[in-house]
Amino acid sequence: MSHNEALEKILFVDIEEQEQQEKKENPNFISTKTYAIVDAARIKKLTNELMALTSLNHENLFTEEDATKYEEVAPYLIELKKEDAFTTWIYENVYGELGGLFIHSKDELEPLAELLRVYITTTMEVGHPKKPNETMETKAYVRLYDPRVFPNFLKSLENISSFFSNIQTLYVEDKQNQKLLKVFTIKDETVIDLEEHVCNT
Repeated sequence: MSHNEALEKILFVDIEEQEQQEKKENPNFISTKTYAIVDAARIKKLTNELMALTSLNHENLFTEEDATKYEEVAPYLIELKKEDAFTTWIYENVYGELGGLFIHSKDELEPLAELLRVYITTTMEVGHPKKPNETMETKAYVRLYDPRVFPNFLKSLENISSFFSNIQTLYVEDKQNQKLLKVFTIKDETVIDLEEHVCNT
């Protein structure tokens, strides 16, 4: 099985097969969607390729004016489609480079993006530029979409189930082995760290 075929099986084929019977039995069944959060700061060609290769739905996860100001280094939530040229580009240019995460969710793009922004956006205290003895709050971003950061981000959460409320499964490369997908899902408010779904190609 090729590298691309292995990723397609994990991200699309397996979930489609699991849901096939449910779709037949329930006409209102909502199919699972596959998303990628891709870090443009690490994948330098991302924004150019988004414009050139795809009409796929996507959202910049930075907020307000930062979305425009830092568009070249922002994280992007992208709804992937099987056999789309840009999805293939993701397989070949993001996976193996610690450039992002993959998500299975039944949510549409915009509500999922809003959920992720809640966790990506934070504040931190810094020294006041005009008052040396004082501090001020400034906006900051949590790089949870970095596979090297994500496990520690999970440990920092007080309510893990809230983060996974709209996420069925999240796939992240192991920081010790850039060709391994680890699977995070949740059960009884506990994060389950699985390694059944792996891709070593």
